[in-house]
Amino acid sequence: MAMLSASGIKGSADAYAPLLDPDEIAATDDGRNLFTRVWLSREGACGVKSLVVAHFGYARELLSDGNIYGRMEAGQFSMQAGGDDFKAGVVGIELKCNEHLELEAVLLDRDSTMSGRMESLRKLMGLVRSGKIAPPAGIQESNNHIHTWASFSPYSPAAAAWASYLNGLEVTGKIDHDTVAGNFEFLEAARICDTKATSGMELRTNASDDNFLKNLVWNYPGMPNVIYFLAHAIPGNRHREFQREIADGIMEAKDSRNRVMMEGGAFFGLYGGRKQVIRSDGVNGLLGEVCLQFRVDYEKIKIGYDRDIVPLTFREGDNKRNTGNATDRHLMIALARKINASVPGERKADFVEALFGRALTEKEKTKLSNEEDFKDVLRDGLLKPKDKAPNSVLIKPDERECSSIREVSAKIKKLGGIPVYAYLGDKTCDEDNNLEEIVKYLAKNGVEGIAIMPHRNTPEQIRRVSELAEKYDLLIISGVDINRAEQPLIHHRATAAEYPGFRVAANAMIGHERLSLFGDCGFCSGAIGDFMPKKRERLAFLSEVGRLKGFTGGTLDILRGKKPEDVLKLVSEGIKALGNGAKLEDIELGL
Repeated sequence: MAMLSASGIKGSADAYAPLLDPDEIAATDDGRNLFTRVWLSREGACGVKSLVVAHFGYARELLSDGNIYGRMEAGQFSMQAGGDDFKAGVVGIELKCNEHLELEAVLLDRDSTMSGRMESLRKLMGLVRSGKIAPPAGIQESNNHIHTWASFSPYSPAAAAWASYLNGLEVTGKIDHDTVAGNFEFLEAARICDTKATSGMELRTNASDDNFLKNLVWNYPGMPNVIYFLAHAIPGNRHREFQREIADGIMEAKDSRNRVMMEGGAFFGLYGGRKQVIRSDGVNGLLGEVCLQFRVDYEKIKIGYDRDIVPLTFREGDNKRNTGNATDRHLMIALARKINASVPGERKADFVEALFGRALTEKEKTKLSNEEDFKDVLRDGLLKPKDKAPNSVLIKPDERECSSIREVSAKIKKLGGIPVYAYLGDKTCDEDNNLEEIVKYLAKNGVEGIAIMPHRNTPEQIRRVSELAEKYDLLIISGVDINRAEQPLIHHRATAAEYPGFRVAANAMIGHERLSLFGDCGFCSGAIGDFMPKKRERLAFLSEVGRLKGFTGGTLDILRGKKPEDVLKLVSEGIKALGNGAKLEDIELGL
């Protein structure tokens, strides 16, 4: 296997061949560079071979010894994910010129501005056009659940778009917790990268109007009647309205709860329609006790919410002010850094055990040296229900954070989005044992789709959810819930070839957002309901609109100012005129 080639690919000579001068080639950034691509040859159990692209962090995660260089020379390694075994051989690893590395670094620089990230993207695409970056092979896959800095992720919104482009995604989708901040940046970045993009928001809901389902643990392990939920395909011209009408109230309630969980105090919540006061000493109360025992300076280690947590949150656009939208991951990574700075390494495990009020498992102990892993250990020990974590400081989200599914679905539709349930498939939850009852309830209460997460779900679960979605006339959407660098943007367990509905739904969301710019024309609108009463018919139509390369400038001028019913009629007639054999991806619709 060649160790270095002027093609810019370490390995295969017949992969892509960027035109790099030898003195421009820089060494791959040993996994710290989130975007570095690894070309893998995969052979499944049935002997089917395919060429796949994985980013460096994910490829390295799949290696048993964690060292891709050490195993590359052998040419083959084993992968195992969720019981799926297959062999894979390394075809090549991407090498980069210094300019390439520097521009990508801007996308991951927490001190960068949106303007700086956009400029870097334009220059990166210039390197693609000049042949210095290998263009991706376009594929029919989508990932509609990518988190960014706007909630918690290794990706800035621009970085998520660039990574999606490099992986060849046909459709990419940004979803962040409790905010639409960063959606504009993501959509603009995807436009620069010539990648179709949709954006939405993740939130929480409840099923309190159903006496049976309200007692179940749905998709929030250990927490009955707190239900993760998605607002997909929010039109770009409704983002500010959506933030004001839905997200701001959620963020305000969450902020109050977070502060009490960390600093201590009283949380004034709304549960069962009644005001309730919950008092807690918070993480700082636990730290005070443990610091005395271990003779650690409490003043240095205690959490100051505005000092230690708010600065970790996203700064939107070119604004230097943080949004303050902190997730539980922000809370715990702030604590991890405080502990790392104040507690000697050899005493850390004992300190954390005292903090948790329980012994650490051997696996947990191995994770304390890595900040990302340590953060997750702290989440398990302090932000889980009391039956799982004796010293938990978790306060259950109240009804200001978790409105009813029926109410949330109606609001999302009113603001132009598509309400979707987030299927988890965790064996500790009640979800799978009551799945059809849940899906029936969702369909009855205005929910329009179900999203699966292939990295969390087994093939059997994906098939079952897909069948139930079809039975109850719901969209089926796929997305890897991206929170960490090693997670793949494309997952082998849920491909468009095996589940064509994923591609149909992803493109339908693009079509929905495109037509929503001209008024009440989206998937849930009254106008399209009158024009195409059957959901499957309108899903197919919007998917065709989404598959189009776009609209010509003349078409945009024609559609502006038209009534929604006229917009739908004109676009439908325009697509029909193209004929069934038209390759829509290559066509800009002209009317």
